[in-house]
Amino acid sequence: MLNKVLLVGRLVQDPVVRVLPSGAGAAEFTVAWERRYRAGEEWKKEVGFFDCKAYGRLASIITERTNKGDLVIIEGRLTQERWTDKEGKQASRIRILVERMRKIASPALKEPVAEEELQPAEEEGGEEEQE
Repeated sequence: MLNKVLLVGRLVQDPVVRVLPSGAGAAEFTVAWERRYRAGEEWKKEVGFFDCKAYGRLASIITERTNKGDLVIIEGRLTQERWTDKEGKQASRIRILVERMRKIASPALKEPVAEEELQPAEEEGGEEEQE
């Protein structure tokens, strides 16, 4: 089975990093994408938002080197988180678990940045943890 995501979009806010009970870091952020298309004589715009999460060294690198508005390419996979809420109801959400990220452009610079790959120097085993 294949579970692969490739997404180009802009960070909606600065990434937020949390320290998990194991001591590993987890960065969370949202990426917005848009698609423009023509419907008859009219141009329309479709916008979507994806919640993303990265763990370990990659989480630290992302929080240090990216900011709100940066245009990024994300490579990862979909993951579904499930939990029981305070009223005892089952809840879930789907996120992108980031495996690699590259910053393409920064709005502060108003121009493309050097293709900086945001990933740890060495591959880390999946540091996924339940919250």
